[in-house]
Amino acid sequence: MTKTVVIAGALDTKGADLAFVKQAIERHGLATLLIDFGVLGAPAIQPDIGNAEVAKAGGGELQQLRASRNKTVAMQVMTSGLIVIVQELHAKGKLQGILSMGGPASIVHAVSWSSTASKCWSFTPPGREARR
Repeated sequence: MTKTVVIAGALDTKGADLAFVKQAIERHGLATLLIDFGVLGAPAIQPDIGNAEVAKAGGGELQQLRASRNKTVAMQVMTSGLIVIVQELHAKGKLQGILSMGGPASIVHAVSWSSTASKCWSFTPPGREARR
């Protein structure tokens, strides 16, 4: 059975970076499943699970999150949705690892998910440090 790595990130802002990582993982014979948890805009690459589905799983609606412009609420909803989706994938045996890329939020996501997966990685690309 081919092992699957879930790659989660904000595809509206990190799409090119995540596409590179996805291709690198697949070159090593692993399957990938791309989840978009971005709220700002359209994804730069096509996800397997879109941000609207993540928002719904977290009890929210993507357009309302965008309209509210409340980053704290948006991240809470998207984190909750990601956890629900990842736990479902894990329960079905559809993931063996998780990679999240971005700033501090991705670390929170990765740590939240780490209890459900056998491997968990979180990266902030050089030159893209989180802004405060």
